[in-house]
Amino acid sequence: MVTPKMQIKNDRIEKNIDKENGKINIEKKTYGTNDNDVDVTSRISNTGDVLDNTIGEFGRWQCQISIMMSLLLLPLAWIQLGMVFLAPPTEFTCKQPILPDAIIEKWPHIMSGSDMKPGSCLIKDPTSKKGDSMIPCPWGFEYSDSITNSSIITEWDLVCEREPLLNLAQLAMLFGVMSGGLLFGAAADKLGRKPVLSISIFLQTIFGLISAVIPWFYGFVTSQFLLAFANGGTMVTSFVICMEIVGCQWRTITPILYHISAGIGSAILAAIAYYVRDWRQLQLALGILGAMFIIYIWTASESPRWLLAVGRRREATAILDKATESNGTNKTSIIKILEEWSRLNEEKNTQVGLLAFVTNSELLKRIFLLGVNCLISDLCFYGFSQHIGQFFDSIYMSVALQGLLYSISGIVAIVVVNRNGRRQSIAISSCFTGLCFFALLFVSPNDWVNVLFAMTGLIGMAVSHPVLYLLSGELFPTTIRASAVGICITFSKVGALLASTVLYTGEAGWYIPLIIFGCLSFFQILLTVPLPETNNFDLPEDLEEIRAERKSVA
Repeated sequence: MVTPKMQIKNDRIEKNIDKENGKINIEKKTYGTNDNDVDVTSRISNTGDVLDNTIGEFGRWQCQISIMMSLLLLPLAWIQLGMVFLAPPTEFTCKQPILPDAIIEKWPHIMSGSDMKPGSCLIKDPTSKKGDSMIPCPWGFEYSDSITNSSIITEWDLVCEREPLLNLAQLAMLFGVMSGGLLFGAAADKLGRKPVLSISIFLQTIFGLISAVIPWFYGFVTSQFLLAFANGGTMVTSFVICMEIVGCQWRTITPILYHISAGIGSAILAAIAYYVRDWRQLQLALGILGAMFIIYIWTASESPRWLLAVGRRREATAILDKATESNGTNKTSIIKILEEWSRLNEEKNTQVGLLAFVTNSELLKRIFLLGVNCLISDLCFYGFSQHIGQFFDSIYMSVALQGLLYSISGIVAIVVVNRNGRRQSIAISSCFTGLCFFALLFVSPNDWVNVLFAMTGLIGMAVSHPVLYLLSGELFPTTIRASAVGICITFSKVGALLASTVLYTGEAGWYIPLIIFGCLSFFQILLTVPLPETNNFDLPEDLEEIRAERKSVA
């Protein structure tokens, strides 16, 4: 009896190059067929096979590019989590008024018996004859410096009636990432990975520095939106490049390890913020560190897979030439392999446009299921991260610990995915996370077991997170792959936006958010069932390969 894994293994392509006559002998072994029955020219139909034959599945060149792309997640963490330290929860009271000396002498008596507490937006009216009327703080506020010396809250008095402006700054960040992922993803499919990555890094550098010095609140909000907008483009293009340059066997390891830098970046952010307590100095320090990545404009490489998919063979050949030199592989056959690939694929339509997400039912189903999966994943992840933050008195410790847990989960994810494939790994992770959520319902909130379950559940969510992004790139053709990843990022940020709403239900009952998170985690299992398994499958280049892949999986 042939199992799916046996079928997949037998479907893998073995390619040999006859150096004497310069011909390409490409064989695809399929279970149940004779080698003589295999139509050679119909088997070489995707770019992944060509890359494996020219530069190998993984070598020094792929390793360098993968590390470079992964390091771009350091500023991602600094940008998207920076608001935690730029606007931390801050206690405040009304500032003592500037009044004539006669009234100032009576101030302690006027305020005696007042029920005003930290966070109160009202103060006794010192000019009132009765002394019992309350007015909004007319002389400003005094802020606690227990967490930070200054923040955007203290600089622009984002408390009381101005508190919604703080939400505006946070929303600007989320909407920036969402719109950047969408627009830059589509641009990367049209213009190329490297140009979009270069533009994103340049804009990210500029607006990261502007955010540190701009004196107006609305100017700051605008710069934060544009900073996040550029960061969304960096996220999409760096991840797509990372997964497109490696072979089938390394596509599990490399894109998942790529996400580890996000956790490390969170820990670095917490460490820097701990010592730099002024928000402008912190933003400037992060902006300067992020500016180092502008060197990528000259050192990053275009994806040869994308170049081949859009017919730019000469540019792909030049990149593959350099890659073979770095990897120490034979480059004499590159031109012949690419010529043969182009000849066999000249009649195929690899130029799949964005409309395919709407006009093709299979692509529409995939992007919808993946999008909702990403929404639930980030909703639970960010919501539960805030839930864990309640156990720690220090936000610095909370952010650093969660970042390190996220990095450790990357190693766990590789082991789980290699053993179980994509779909089963997401299902196992979601089930594990859901059980942790429900277990918390039966544990005392102040018990150390509560913290243990919470951290274990966070690891479970962090395992499924990179696997979902991996699937979003593997299930779509090269010419719309970045768009698909961008759409999934947008869905995920919608989930992050909804996280605070779910936590707000805790005011009606502390257990309600946990029940919601747990139910959503189990619902996520059902959403993965209709998705095809991509483990050991080459990346698709056109719709025909997606149809063939669907039949093969079935």
